Amino acid sequence: MCLADGKPGGDINVLVRRPDGSRHRDAQLSITRTGKHSSRFDLADGIDSDGDGRTDFAWRLPFGSDGGNGWRRFNHIEAYSAAPSFAWQPSSRTRLMVETDFLNAREQSEPQRVPLAPLLAFPQRMSLGEQNDWYREAGRSLRATLEHAFTDRWRLRQAFFSQ
Repeated sequence: MCLADGKPGGDINVLVRRPDGSRHRDAQLSITRTGKHSSRFDLADGIDSDGDGRTDFAWRLPFGSDGGNGWRRFNHIEAYSAAPSFAWQPSSRTRLMVETDFLNAREQSEPQRVPLAPLLAFPQRMSLGEQNDWYREAGRSLRATLEHAFTDRWRLRQAFFSQ
């Protein structure tokens, strides 16, 4: 999962792997010299309830957050995202998966500063008279997918997606 700032428009990109039943634990923390801090963790596991070697239920929970001064020290960012996903496989031919994500970002608008001494001397946390000019972005999505293999050649895949 990646929360990306510093692009025109303030993009937020979330890339999440689907749950496959493997056990996974990953955590990252970083702090930049400008005071921006980022944290990420990704947890995943699966359950084989009948001991046949096939994962009956799998889950994955990635989470990320960013906060503090942006990379140019003129803006401030507060952002988080979570993208839990779950997969249930009642038989070797049928699988039901539910994926969702939550995104929320609040970033102080970054002015395009002309490199003149009086403008560069302006306080870091102000936007040339627009101190409370904040950019906000939020999003939620939900996807439910049913897959069933009738034969080796014929499959049904039906999905519902809401954003």
